[in-house]
Amino acid sequence: DGSVRSLAAWSNGNLVVGGTFTTAGGTAACGLSRWNGSYWVTYGACWSGFQGASDVAVLPNGEFLTLQFGVMMQWSFATLSWVTLTPQPGAVVSAFQVLKNGHLVAVGRDGSTPYQTTALWEWNGSSWAATTYAGGRFSARCVTEVPGFGLAIGGSVSSPYGAHPSTALWSGRVWTPMGNGF
Repeated sequence: DGSVRSLAAWSNGNLVVGGTFTTAGGTAACGLSRWNGSYWVTYGACWSGFQGASDVAVLPNGEFLTLQFGVMMQWSFATLSWVTLTPQPGAVVSAFQVLKNGHLVAVGRDGSTPYQTTALWEWNGSSWAATTYAGGRFSARCVTEVPGFGLAIGGSVSSPYGAHPSTALWSGRVWTPMGNGF
């Protein structure tokens, strides 16, 4: 009754699925469900205004994240409830990625200025560190780790580079455009 937008695999073979569906295996799913190899496990009914889960990821501790309405939420197996992970007040997250070191990075609008500049945040398991894209406006839509280079961010850019690249690399210290873009 909807579409799948994102997949994430656990090391045990379970698969977390995010999307716009409201049922999985005949049970209320609210855009998020887990396939355990035999049946779908769901995490509650949908709420008013539901728009779906646009991204999912599995953390090293086995808990998982979803992105709904620009807000990251973490499912806690300890409390069997959702916990909101907000990088900063007013932040709207567009995508996230779990890094090889176990840290989580998120990209989105920082919400601290009327220009809504794009920010890159990193969660080390206990606190957020923010790095704001300092030149131009970048509407980030995706992020991934590139071994040997850092992070690749994709979206649309109005940048100080003159061109309008749709991708940029973050080395941990500087932003670099990736060619002339798309």
